[in-house]
Amino acid sequence: GGIWMPPCHSLNKIRQQVADDLPGIRRAIGGTAFKKRFGGLTEDEPGIKLKRMPRGFAENHPAADWLRFNSFTVSATYSDKQMLAPNLIDRAMKDYALIVPLCRWLNAALGYPTATSR
Repeated sequence: GGIWMPPCHSLNKIRQQVADDLPGIRRAIGGTAFKKRFGGLTEDEPGIKLKRMPRGFAENHPAADWLRFNSFTVSATYSDKQMLAPNLIDRAMKDYALIVPLCRWLNAALGYPTATSR
């Protein structure tokens, strides 16, 4: 879930929101259950995270770690056994529920209206 390699104008909006609302992004991806299930934002793909700060942001910015991201996604794997288990839908819905705060935060950063329900 999240947003993978958004176009430049969208990425700039997200980065500005990260800079302006550091507590918000921390809440969206910092919960104990979220960290336990996803670890954090995906970092293991080439090009996902810049080595230097993007233009317009100081190297010592408090949100420096998040400002370097080019994508804001999380993922979790399912084993073959989990995919075939009768509780697959329940497991997937729990994962989606953990991702909702991140998606809502990203939507707000991009100027989309606030969702009133999941």
